[in-house]
Amino acid sequence: MSPFEQAQLAATLRATREPFPFPARAERARWSARAGTPLGHEICARAEAELTEPTPPLPASAFLAFQRSGAREPFEKPHVRRRTRLILFALAECLQGQGRFLDAALNELWAICEESSWVVPAHAAEYPLGLPDPEVPLIDLYSAITAATVAEVDYLLGDALHPAVRARLRAEVERRSTRPFLSRDDYPWLGYGPKPINNWMPVCAGGTAIAALYLEHDLDRLAAVLARALAGIERYLATFGDDGGTPEGIGYWEKGIFFVAAFGELLAARTAGHVDLLAHPRMPRIARFPARVALSPGVYAPFSDTGLDRRPQPALLHFLARRYGLPELAALADEDPTARALTRRGPAEKLRDLFWYPDRQEPLPQARPPAADLLADIQWFVARANPANPNGLVLAAKGGHNAEPHNQNDVGSFVIHWRGESLLADLGAMRYTRDTFRGATRYTLLANRSLGHSVPLVNNHEQVAGPGGARWARWEHAPTSETFALDLAPAYPPAAGLAMLERRITLCRDTPDGAVELCDCARFHADPGRLASVLISLACVRPDAPGQLILEGERGRLLIVFDAAELELCIETLRDVDLRDGPRTVTRVTLAHRVPAHELAIALRFLPLA
Repeated sequence: MSPFEQAQLAATLRATREPFPFPARAERARWSARAGTPLGHEICARAEAELTEPTPPLPASAFLAFQRSGAREPFEKPHVRRRTRLILFALAECLQGQGRFLDAALNELWAICEESSWVVPAHAAEYPLGLPDPEVPLIDLYSAITAATVAEVDYLLGDALHPAVRARLRAEVERRSTRPFLSRDDYPWLGYGPKPINNWMPVCAGGTAIAALYLEHDLDRLAAVLARALAGIERYLATFGDDGGTPEGIGYWEKGIFFVAAFGELLAARTAGHVDLLAHPRMPRIARFPARVALSPGVYAPFSDTGLDRRPQPALLHFLARRYGLPELAALADEDPTARALTRRGPAEKLRDLFWYPDRQEPLPQARPPAADLLADIQWFVARANPANPNGLVLAAKGGHNAEPHNQNDVGSFVIHWRGESLLADLGAMRYTRDTFRGATRYTLLANRSLGHSVPLVNNHEQVAGPGGARWARWEHAPTSETFALDLAPAYPPAAGLAMLERRITLCRDTPDGAVELCDCARFHADPGRLASVLISLACVRPDAPGQLILEGERGRLLIVFDAAELELCIETLRDVDLRDGPRTVTRVTLAHRVPAHELAIALRFLPLA
């Protein structure tokens, strides 16, 4: 019998009752040891600052803002801030142990329990009138995180909390989390309908199960929650191929795998290691994903809906490094100059910042990344001109298809990274609004449509959403070069008239700093066609000599060489593009054949400059 089956889980829970890995407030020695650390000081300073501020209000009009205007921030910002305040007050109280933050934590807990729903309006489609119905509890990312947070705070503060608020939060977790988790099979994130399993599964299932581990005393009922959560997370881990990559990108890799790690650690501790989710055979490969897609210190391939500045929580990288013997993950964490600052992520992450970092900073061997790497299952390719130079020239490219989770129409998109910045860029995610995930509007947004990516434009046709993707993709290795080659034709609509569209992107090592060559070759079925190569940049773009462009970054420049006799140049400046990390000026360069033909090719060369 599998240790993840409900009956065996119940038996294991009865036979074991080991302590959780984190100390409660009453365990003063362990908390005092962290009170003097930089993280401990930061937590207490931030909690002190919040003491002077009132609990952020969450009026009905803020919930309705999403329905009325599509804006998510009016509700989500104060919703998240309440939970951030709660964990800061709880952690500061544990670190100091003097009662100074108890009432603040009590008030924040009570306010959260009084909320009509823990779900955010963007995820509340079952509330057609736009306001939540407390009699219809839903589970989304935010509600699962809330359930885990209030349960963890209850464990941390224990009897120091007022008994009435402890009883209230238990009732709310039962009503909003445990009961609907056990009784409903129709949540889209469960993957039983048309929506595929993605990062929602480990967050929703893991957050719910974390809350139950802390609060549920009926061991048979707890076993039922755990069995359901483990089955769901196993289905999530099965979505990763042998390469351990996810087309959702580094941001959603972190969101999902953090909750796998957090839940897995708690469950293994509670059951004395008898139920160890983290022993799943795919986990070591999945854990390596950040190391395989790192472009330079603190910068990762920004494909899919990933913020341009998104980097994994360093404490999570340290945890995975220890668990799976992957020092390259710890090295990634320590490359980040802000690594020992408190994470900007959620409440559960902040607790683990205190305990997942190693107690002593050990010097790590300098591990060189591979010269080139293909994640074959998701068709992501990364090649480096000089793996020994962390700020050297890096090429990142992707194939895949246009029906991926958090899809953008970007088959064949590529990034050229030089001196720590992407001079040829992928825009990552747009700011999330009502339009971001609506089928009618998603691909009108620049970062999601193919005109917002460095991919071809064929007979004025962009790529289309759907299962169309690279017909084939392969890595070609030569003594002085690495090539990523793929046929993009299936990503375009039939009206584009394509018989074949081969893209070859080559990293060349025949110059001191390397170079990148791009060759797009199109063949059309019947009539002569037109072909253009689109390039996207966040850098300043200016013509240099005929057939030359300069991309001017903050730390380096990139020279683009093209055939000015055959290709017509168009440079567009798109101001205030509303990206996930804030508005940016985007430049779109289009190099188009002047004369249509049955077969066309565009060749470009990219040279890094000091």
